[in-house]
Amino acid sequence: MNAFRKLLLAPLVMGVVSPLAGQAQSLDMGSVNRYQDQQDIDRMRAIEAQMGQVTSVSQFSDVQPTDWAYQALSNLVTKYGCVAGYPNGTFKGKQAMSRYEAAALL
Repeated sequence: MNAFRKLLLAPLVMGVVSPLAGQAQSLDMGSVNRYQDQQDIDRMRAIEAQMGQVTSVSQFSDVQPTDWAYQALSNLVTKYGCVAGYPNGTFKGKQAMSRYEAAALL
């Protein structure tokens, strides 16, 4: 008798599950892409918030006037104002930068 009940309930269960399966196939990829883009934007804003804009290279505790890149950094700050550092007052010139940091800097 139990097997007979299962056979009677199968069409009912399939009637409930089938529309849900159809909805899963019609996933809006535009929404997925917009969500991913917003996630990327949020990550870049977080990096920008962590980085602090400087007005002079001397604000960096890890950049000395004797460093080979000091003059180049100084020129970037003076001419373009496009150099940013970390909240702890460092530039971390020997550390590789991520693509997010490059995008935030640009």
